[in-house]
Amino acid sequence: MMRTWWANRARSFERRIREAGPGARVAELVRAREVARLGERLFDPARPLAWCGPLAPFELLAARGIAACYPEFTVGLIASLDGVEPALERAEALGWPGESCGFHRAVAGAEALGMVPDPAVVITTAGPCVGGAILTSDLARRRNLPWFVLELPDTDDDRAHAFVTGQLRELDAFLTRHLGPAEPAALARAVARSNEARARLAEAVDLALARPSPARPRQLANLGPAVLPLLGTEAAVTVTRAFRDELARDRAAGVSGVEPERFRLAWLQGRIQYRQDVEDALAEAGATIVFDELNDLSAEPVDPDDPWPGLARRILDAHVLGSLERRARRLVERCRQGAVDGALSPCHPGCHQRTGAHGLLSQELARAGIPTLHLDVDCVDRRSFGRAVVRDRLDAFLELLATGSEARP
Repeated sequence: MMRTWWANRARSFERRIREAGPGARVAELVRAREVARLGERLFDPARPLAWCGPLAPFELLAARGIAACYPEFTVGLIASLDGVEPALERAEALGWPGESCGFHRAVAGAEALGMVPDPAVVITTAGPCVGGAILTSDLARRRNLPWFVLELPDTDDDRAHAFVTGQLRELDAFLTRHLGPAEPAALARAVARSNEARARLAEAVDLALARPSPARPRQLANLGPAVLPLLGTEAAVTVTRAFRDELARDRAAGVSGVEPERFRLAWLQGRIQYRQDVEDALAEAGATIVFDELNDLSAEPVDPDDPWPGLARRILDAHVLGSLERRARRLVERCRQGAVDGALSPCHPGCHQRTGAHGLLSQELARAGIPTLHLDVDCVDRRSFGRAVVRDRLDAFLELLATGSEARP
């Protein structure tokens, strides 16, 4: 049933892409189609599935033809089924506190309701999120599944690189034992496709930083998170190329995603997953989001013939690992590159990457002349969304930006 539902969605998106015709803006439809196709594969009983942490090397799975997803990505699938609130309520009935991460509560509740696919193996990444690691570990233990823990140091020095490189070789051996070997040529092709997808994504991110930005409201929301489980597949290349090409065409034509463009904003960490009017309010005020932190994946190429050191470097380069000082430096650099006027930071409950990091990140951005608006919202649970409060704070923030722009020479 679930496989058929996703297959029908994929066909619907494909039909809309064809009907749009050449030159139409279809990148978001292309992404939706490929996510639907992944949903179809995830619920295919004939294909094994891997549940992973978000920093897992998905190329190793793609080389084996294994579909994969991570818990936070799964919430998007649950949302497509209008199942987030029932899943949250089920998780709370099972004892999950409301202060815990809504992403993990939703997945735990959805699993109890039978809304998520059954994995063949579980790969826990000991970062960036403790809650996600606990969730995948608990799943592996309860179902007695083959389970691998990928330990991730907080440093990115030579010792850390060597350690993670060795871990990746052990993970490959684990996958070979439980899912079969990956042919060297297949792994090389998967790494090459990942290289291209990351390069096209980096180009799209850079294009969105242009002035005026060609990025339309919501266009780039969740792009990086959607690409992650596709890495190593042709679908990842198809999606990232579609966004790069679309932004490049609009940039060449001088198209502004928001007209007039008065304020340029950065979005820290992940987007709010349910429908709300934050971006509509921003667009009405001439504010456009030109940078999403989760879209900024490392584009450093990996040697397809010897991928282990390069894959390790990519993992350790993730902004959600390492020190907050390093993350802050990257944010400031990107914001300066995009002439960003201000930043939005959702305070998602239970998430140290958001709430715990907010003080230092906003402090470093303030030193660079970039004010940050702290939004007290659960990015998954719409029951906690106070529209009036959020709009009041947003209006005050835009007034602050307007005052700052008037003061600039």
